[in-house]
Amino acid sequence: NGNDLQQLHRGLMTIWTADQANFVIAYRQYGNGSRVSASDETTTISAGQWSPDFSVPAAARLQSSLELVGATVEISQSNGEILRIRSPFADDIGDRRDYLRALVDDVTVRPERVIDGQVDVNEAPREVLRGVPAMTPTVADRIVQHRESATASDASRDTIAWLLIENIIDLPTFKQMPPWITVGGDCYHAQIVSFRDPRTPTFRCTVTIDGRASDIATRHFQSWDAWGNGFSIDDLRGEPTP
Repeated sequence: NGNDLQQLHRGLMTIWTADQANFVIAYRQYGNGSRVSASDETTTISAGQWSPDFSVPAAARLQSSLELVGATVEISQSNGEILRIRSPFADDIGDRRDYLRALVDDVTVRPERVIDGQVDVNEAPREVLRGVPAMTPTVADRIVQHRESATASDASRDTIAWLLIENIIDLPTFKQMPPWITVGGDCYHAQIVSFRDPRTPTFRCTVTIDGRASDIATRHFQSWDAWGNGFSIDDLRGEPTP
């Protein structure tokens, strides 16, 4: 949603194709097309065939990058014709797994460097998922059931796009969720046990590590030395019990 479209285009070109970067600029300048009637003369092209005119200011802002999926931009020409630019983010053009990941993970419509309070859809229990706006009980149940599937790899679910790719949520519903959900994050909670051998004292604590800023902070530190090491020495060493 940056106002400097030329700078935005340069940034997008470092990670995307010209077809994709051009379409973002066209959408920001002219919005989603809906003016064409049966009597209009139209020419449809790809965004890669169109050259952006950066003197045209941005007229539209994206509420979600997913608005680009299947969209069409319409530009009135001096001869009265309508130039239609089709979206490169569409199932009939490429693998949706690639473009959904790009739209969800490569770009944002929010200027904040850190977004607090998002729910990790890979870890949160059903009760927490239900607190997400637009989340229905049925969708929450499907997320819990599918993320426990033995056929899914961690790599395939390292982005919230897996909810769309695996057809857990439809696109209109999913568009409402990105401000509230994530996978992973920059905060980690750990239980740490330090030891040397079975006879010497151990150190045991729990702590939250907050990595949202470059100055990493530790929070909610609690020492549990008085309760022992909490695990067998074999477990701590990662050795199988005979």
